[in-house]
Amino acid sequence: MNITQNYTELFVKLKNDDIKAYESVYRIFYDSLCRYLSNFCNNKTTIEDIVQDVLIKLWTNRKEIEIQTSLKSYLYKSVYYSLLDYYRKNKRINENLEQIRYTLTNEIEAEVDESNEKQVEILHTAIEKLPTRCKEIFLLNKYEGYRYKEIAEHLNLSIKTVENQMGRAFVILRKYINATSINFIFCFFYIAI
Repeated sequence: MNITQNYTELFVKLKNDDIKAYESVYRIFYDSLCRYLSNFCNNKTTIEDIVQDVLIKLWTNRKEIEIQTSLKSYLYKSVYYSLLDYYRKNKRINENLEQIRYTLTNEIEAEVDESNEKQVEILHTAIEKLPTRCKEIFLLNKYEGYRYKEIAEHLNLSIKTVENQMGRAFVILRKYINATSINFIFCFFYIAI
């Protein structure tokens, strides 16, 4: 009797609810099916899960399974196609997750951009409300990047006057702008210059 006949007999016994025949099939094929899938996949856990799943389905569906070739061929094809299904399913899941991530990122960016625009608009309105000299010093420092000493020289003022005017600008801006958003606006403003 050759190996193929032995496998055929095992399968016949398995179909007749022989648990020992199933255990033999499991013992004979488990390692070789895992090695076979390792040619297509590097993830040992995935490989073992697929092989176990195929072998469990062999037992669960034993009454309905009709094997046209051999038990060995059936099992090898089953694990191969199960691995392909796994990859297809994972690809769809990854594509769906990527689409969700992309959509959420765009929505968050849009909300942040809209929020930033509103806050920057509030800031610009507040700056426009500053007294003329105070506004001039503030803009030279924050928009033009001048240091206090440079502003003092440029406007022929003392450094102390520049410091006082900058302090006054911040006090006025804080009163005008909501206290909860002032920190964000100034952080954003420092980054923007």
